[in-house]
Amino acid sequence: PAPPIRVLIYGQSITAQAWTWRMMNNVQQRYPGRQWAVENRSIGGHLAEYLVSTAEADLYPFHPDLLIFQAYGDTNAYRQLVKAVRERTTADILLMNDHYAGWDSLDLPGIGEWDGEILPEIARTNGACLADIRTPWKQYLLDNRFPILALLADWIHPNFAGQNLIQALMMSYVAGPAFSPSPDPYQCGRARRIKLPAEAASSGEWRLTFQGNRVAARLAAEPGFARILVDGQPPSAQRT
Repeated sequence: PAPPIRVLIYGQSITAQAWTWRMMNNVQQRYPGRQWAVENRSIGGHLAEYLVSTAEADLYPFHPDLLIFQAYGDTNAYRQLVKAVRERTTADILLMNDHYAGWDSLDLPGIGEWDGEILPEIARTNGACLADIRTPWKQYLLDNRFPILALLADWIHPNFAGQNLIQALMMSYVAGPAFSPSPDPYQCGRARRIKLPAEAASSGEWRLTFQGNRVAARLAAEPGFARILVDGQPPSAQRT
């Protein structure tokens, strides 16, 4: 049940909408007893080239276990940000591609260079999951004979019906299938669980050499305390 699962939703105005909170509330209800730390730090109007800078304060210090990300803007900046997330955190990365906006056409192929080549390559290179909402979004419009603007409040932002559609499509990625036995997120290719050796209990001191950017210490249930130093200094003295 501990430590809490840290989820960060990041991007622009599309991920700043209320559907993200409804989605995460749904996820939390599916896993009773789990602790969660969910934040949405999306910034409306900030293209990828600006999010590269704001991520220094918003994203990396939060050390998410799961990052849900969508943004428009410069391709190279988008690539740079996702690469930095992989290098500087142990997060699972969920990249959401773009829904149909007012400038799109249902008469043209829905998967262009960005959705068909560049974004899948960014996801593949950085071990991220790509949530394709664009393909089923188009199919939903065609099946119901809706114009593109039927799901939009303006030229780009989803209205209430559009938000409900995004939420439903994203839930299939966020909730995920049930595994038995459940996988240990702290014992995988990017993180590992280390048990305090028995001799450390008798000596009262243990030194751990590691390469990484986050350590979560879990003490035993019995009353007690521990003094933890990183490079000889308290964690509060570290820059991040």
